[in-house]
Amino acid sequence: MRATVKIIAVFAALSIVGAFGIWFWKQAGNDARISIERQDNAAGNNADDARARFDACPVGLWDYGAGKCRGAQACGRN
Repeated sequence: MRATVKIIAVFAALSIVGAFGIWFWKQAGNDARISIERQDNAAGNNADDARARFDACPVGLWDYGAGKCRGAQACGRN
């Protein structure tokens, strides 16, 4: 009878430790997914900004090597 109680207590303790381990693993996965999603959003915003600068540049004045417009800017110095 005493051995059965010990076995049940060990099983309960291992179950609690296992449940905590599973919970911790899922939390770490959520943090990683959120971090990746933020990086993806930042990359998308950068791509949108670059595309807007390209579209605003007059035809033939875009410098592909530098990634910017070679022409006079609308708000530049005279």
